[in-house]
Amino acid sequence: MNELDAVRLNFTPESLIALDVILAFVLFGVALDMHVADFKGILTSPRGTLIGLLAHSVLCLLYTSPSPRDRTRSRMPSSA
Repeated sequence: MNELDAVRLNFTPESLIALDVILAFVLFGVALDMHVADFKGILTSPRGTLIGLLAHSVLCLLYTSPSPRDRTRSRMPSSA
């Protein structure tokens, strides 16, 4: 087993609130840098966005689906 696979993160409810606040500030900072032209670019040439969304959906389904060798277990670490 890889050492990184053995790492477990345990958050208390208070630390989860702090993490949520920090992530909210990061996402807000990213959103401040967006302009209307960014969204117009998606509408005028949606090919890259559609390919990304399709790839994301397919890869997420493949990652979370049960293994063909063992149909009783999911590969998600949280359900182990």
